[in-house]
Amino acid sequence: MSISDLIFGRPVATSESKKEELSVWTGVPVLGLDALASTGYGPEAALTVLSVMGASGLHYYFVIVVLLVVELGTLYFSYR
Repeated sequence: MSISDLIFGRPVATSESKKEELSVWTGVPVLGLDALASTGYGPEAALTVLSVMGASGLHYYFVIVVLLVVELGTLYFSYR
């Protein structure tokens, strides 16, 4: 038994792989909600920091919006 088998588990046999696969109907609800929930904290945290900074933080607003769009785009394409 190798170290990678101890860390990640044994490889799935070909005969077992079919029952381990997720379809679109089960994969999106199971895996998609976690990623969507995780990306939901970014805008809230950014707006919290900007609200504390007041008017001096407004010049960071555009950069934060661009980064959030890039993050959501990456999430979208990772699930395509």
